[in-house]
Amino acid sequence: MVDTVRIFLSSPGDVADERGLARHVLQSLATERAFLGKVAIEAVSWDDPGNPVALDAGLTPQEAIDRALRKPS
Repeated sequence: MVDTVRIFLSSPGDVADERGLARHVLQSLATERAFLGKVAIEAVSWDDPGNPVALDAGLTPQEAIDRALRKPS
């Protein structure tokens, strides 16, 4: 059985490069031998490019995250 670990990336909008780097590190960790077949690592963030749900612009970023995204583990 594979456990899923959700890691919440929280940061202001002016550090997009750093969030991208953090995503890259998390993806790299997921392919490490120690984790393969044991742990799935998932990033959760307000600006997730793969998020299928659009966040409501009428809400604060935190409110939108609370309503639309799964909670991190």
